[in-house]
Amino acid sequence: MLALHNNRMWKINDRMLNGLRNAEKIGLHNNNIYTLSPKAFDGLLLLKVIHLYDNRITELAPNMFENNILLEEVVLRNNLISTVPQGTFRYLTNLQILDLAGNKITKIDAQTFQQCESLRELWLGGNEIRTINEGSLRGLKNLEMLDLSKNKISEIKNETFKNLVSLKRLYLGSNRISELSSMHFNRLINLRVLSMFNNNLKLLRNEQFVSNKVLEELFLDGNEISD
Repeated sequence: MLALHNNRMWKINDRMLNGLRNAEKIGLHNNNIYTLSPKAFDGLLLLKVIHLYDNRITELAPNMFENNILLEEVVLRNNLISTVPQGTFRYLTNLQILDLAGNKITKIDAQTFQQCESLRELWLGGNEIRTINEGSLRGLKNLEMLDLSKNKISEIKNETFKNLVSLKRLYLGSNRISELSSMHFNRLINLRVLSMFNNNLKLLRNEQFVSNKVLEELFLDGNEISD
């Protein structure tokens, strides 16, 4: 464990972490970091957990984690990241938890999470995402929890969630969604919790959730649903 959290660090350069090849967990949260060198973590070959939340990071370099193939948990919550370059998480085939909540992200490209086949939890709440393209979540067949709450999503494409066959919890509350299609959730056969409170829904279609046979909790409060 390398504990550097709760300091006043503002930059992680190429040489700062050299020699720490056996570190499996590193805490850099609660600093003032706004710059990460593209090769800042190259020497941490055994790294499994990295916490970078509550900083001022504005961007991530493509291939930043290419040498950290054992990473299982990456937490970047509460920073100032606006875009996630394609390739940032390309080599993280063991990644299980990715937290990007509370940033300034506006969109998710089709290639962003393509290689993250082991991902179980994806936190994207509290960003500025307006739409989720149909290919953005492709390949996340093991994902169990997806948080997209507190964004600016107004529309969901019919096949956005079609590959999320393991999904159990989906959080879409506090967005601007006005309409649901019967196709939106019909592939989510393991869905147990669906939260869509505080949206602009006006109508629920007949048999809207007929495919979600194990659904236990459904939150639709704070919408405009009428008879």
